[in-house]
Parts: sequence; structure tokens; C-alpha cells
Amino acid sequence: MLCLPGMLLADGACRAQGSPDVWAAWAASPFEILGPEEAHGVLIYLHAEDLEDQPVALIFAEMAKVAQWDVLRINRRSFVDIEANDAALLQFISSQIDRVRRNGYSRVIVGGISRGGWLALCAATLPTLDVVIGLAPGAAGPDPGEQKRTDHALARQLADAKTRRIAAFFLADALDEDAARHAAAAVRRSLASSGSRFMVVDRPPDLYGRPAASSGRFARRYRDCLLEFVQAVDGRGGEVPCSRSTGYAVGAEIGFPALDPALQKMPANADPAFKPFWGHWEGDGEDGRYMILETVDVQVESIFLRIGISGGPGRGDPFPRVSKDLSFQLDGSRTRLYYKLFEGHTDMLVVKLKSESELEYMGQRSVQGRLRKFSIRLHKQTIVDSER
Repeated sequence: MLCLPGMLLADGACRAQGSPDVWAAWAASPFEILGPEEAHGVLIYLHAEDLEDQPVALIFAEMAKVAQWDVLRINRRSFVDIEANDAALLQFISSQIDRVRRNGYSRVIVGGISRGGWLALCAATLPTLDVVIGLAPGAAGPDPGEQKRTDHALARQLADAKTRRIAAFFLADALDEDAARHAAAAVRRSLASSGSRFMVVDRPPDLYGRPAASSGRFARRYRDCLLEFVQAVDGRGGEVPCSRSTGYAVGAEIGFPALDPALQKMPANADPAFKPFWGHWEGDGEDGRYMILETVDVQVESIFLRIGISGGPGRGDPFPRVSKDLSFQLDGSRTRLYYKLFEGHTDMLVVKLKSESELEYMGQRSVQGRLRKFSIRLHKQTIVDSER
């Protein structure tokens, strides 16, 4: 078992007394340590199991950047990062909360993923926290019986939560489709009785397994709603939804033009083969890239598409941007659209219909003799101008 927290070391890391295997350290690059006078809060970050040397998960890095938080990591070696040591680990977390409070940080958030998400939610029983965020929490291995036991143990603890704002996300797992559903239901019941303001997200689409909580897609979809949840001043209890209909979650930074009502319907004299592609389409990629595609005109052999795209969170791409209206043609099968970037080259864009409401946008480009490809799924949208 771990010992009580010790002194602050010269390198800024605080280790458990007598143990080199649990320690707190300020997160370095890409973060800038602002200090309690300039930072708007501090995030105490708890990594997933066996990942003490990995960067801060993207969703938390993005939130800290936007909200101007300092980030304090609590690192644990894998052989001490076990459920049997939870009480001692929470005692160490509590000591770090007290330390940053004494140093002058007015808002303290604890967040983590997987094993770190479990510890973060357990920390909701501590009395001095403002917000807790637990993503894909878990303390057990793949055994379903152990998962069920630990999920119920977590729910029992959360019934006595002292933190007033708690967010928990449960991701579907291919090995046990029902595990996340049962865990989310149990945690929701406990939080409803705790009096806290809480958010429970249960098995969101296209996000499978605990690693998905570190993906660009997760950061894209949930950065803004989590920030709104953290920063809200409403002190009431009860569940609040996560809104993903505006802002960063739907690529607002792209600056895509407002929908033209005249483009709602395809001209009656156009080639019927273009009709399934007509409309307004949006979607995000696994890396968090966001794309908007809209049909703007059609001629005898061409359909014109306007494309807006933004790079994923943490990427250095020169995005966001909106294309000029590109002239796509039907291929020989008359079921796909293509646009050649350069005549006589293999570089091209392809749009393939997957269903009435879903299409796949694909690109390929030759870079230094190597063919690079990407694809993203887009979904048909029904949007009125007031929603833009």
C-alpha cells in the first residue's frame, strides 16, 4: 500500500512518501504553466492504466487550452495502480487538491480515462472538488463478472458524492456490449440520488472501446459541452444533457456559408442519377476532422459541390477552409462521383453513396511518389437557416 504524501520536490513533482511509484508533476509541452494568478483553474489529470509516459489525452488537452487551465498529472506505476490501493491513491489525490488550493487555484477539476476515469469518479467522494470527469471508467480486466462487480462498487460510492458537478461517459465494448449499458444505468441512478448536477453519456455512436475516449472524434464532439458543464454557475442538482448541435462539435470554425433555401431541391430537369447525392451532408472522422458538403448546382454532366473542412483537434493542418464550387462527374457505374484534382494525375476526390442518408467522401493524392488516401462518412442533414 502507498504511504502518505510527502514534500514538494525541487523538480516540481510531489511523490508519495517512501514511494517512487506515485507522483504528481505539472504537464509540460504543449502546455504553458500559467500559475494560479493567470490560470482559470487547474485540471488534475489521471492517465489510463500503463500510460504514465503518454501525453495528456486529447479531450483534456483541448479543454485545458481553451479554458486556460494548468494541468497537474498524477502518475502511477502499473503495479501499484490497482483497486486494492484505491484508498491510498485517493488520499494522495486529496493531498494534491489541498496543495493546489493552498497555492491559490480557485477552481479544481479532476479528470481521467479508463483506470484514471475510475479514480476520477471515486474522487467525487472528496469534499473539496469543483468538477469530476470520468471517461470510459474501469478498474477490472476483461472478465464480465469482475466488470459488473466494480461497476456496482463505483455506483455505490457515487451515491455519497460530495462534488457538485460530475460527468461520466461509458463507451461500448465489442467484448461485452451490455457492460457499458449496465454501468451507465447504475451510475445514473446513484448520481440522481446524490443531489449533484451530473451528465451521463451512454454508448455514443462510432466510439468503441476505452481508447476511443482519447480520439480526435471524441474531443471534437464533447469538448464544448464539457466546458459548458464545467463552467456553468447553476447550482441545482439533476441530470443535464450534452448538446452537440452547435459550435466546435459541428465545425462552426469552418465558417461554412448559410444554407440557401433555393438549394433545398434539385432542379427538375437534372440527371436523375445525381438526385441521391443532392442535399447538405456533415460528418466527423476518427481523427476529429470535420467536413461539410453541400450541393449547389447541377448541369447536364456535372454536379457542383461546396466542401468545408477543418482539421482534427491538435492537428497542424492549414484548416479550416471552404472550397470553391467543384465540378464532380458520375463514374461509369453512375453510382459514384469523382473530381480530378489535376488532369492526367491519380489525385482525385470520390463521393460514394452508402445509403439514402449516408455517403463516403474519399480522397487520394500522390505525395513524393506515395499514394495517400483518406475517407470520412457524412450524414444527410435537414437544416433550416435559423439553425446555421
